Amino acid sequence: MFEATLKDREHSFRVAPGTSMFIHWLVGMVYIFYFASFILLLREVLRPGVLWFLRNLNDPDFNPIQEVRQLLCGNGIVLYTVSKKDLQHY
Repeated sequence: MFEATLKDREHSFRVAPGTSMFIHWLVGMVYIFYFASFILLLREVLRPGVLWFLRNLNDPDFNPIQEVRQLLCGNGIVLYTVSKKDLQHY
């Protein structure tokens, strides 16, 4: 997987698409897990406030699903109004 060319990846996807997608998903999940573990380790070592730009996953008020839903709805409304204004000019 690490020394494969784009043609090799395309061939493996055509031969076994489910397996190829699962392996890439698994590698992505492992990467996210290790990155989150690294951030938690940094939060323990560094003083409070250094990683102010990253959300604290241990915060009981942190609700990522609600945040994403609000973000998507807000962006959807903005895109809808912008497209309506653009269509009014034609």
